[in-house]
Amino acid sequence: MNDNRESLAGVTGGSMADELKDHGKDWSFNTLAPELIHWNLLVLYSNDFVKADSLELIKDIKAAGRREVCRHRSQLVRPPNRSGVAGR
Repeated sequence: MNDNRESLAGVTGGSMADELKDHGKDWSFNTLAPELIHWNLLVLYSNDFVKADSLELIKDIKAAGRREVCRHRSQLVRPPNRSGVAGR
């Protein structure tokens, strides 16, 4: 936060880290899953750095009592060529 100068009113990188330290367990998929079982969910994920988190969410929601979770794994798609140059 501080290094790239993004801003949220009254928030610093340190205050965000403190809040995560104080409330991280409250915000875990395992803690939130029982509240999510009553919602229709579609979990989209790909083979990237968040795949494990997506699969953990699906596992926790099923463990909380939901039988089915609609899920879709997608391959990463290369962004469209915006340069106007073929082959780039």
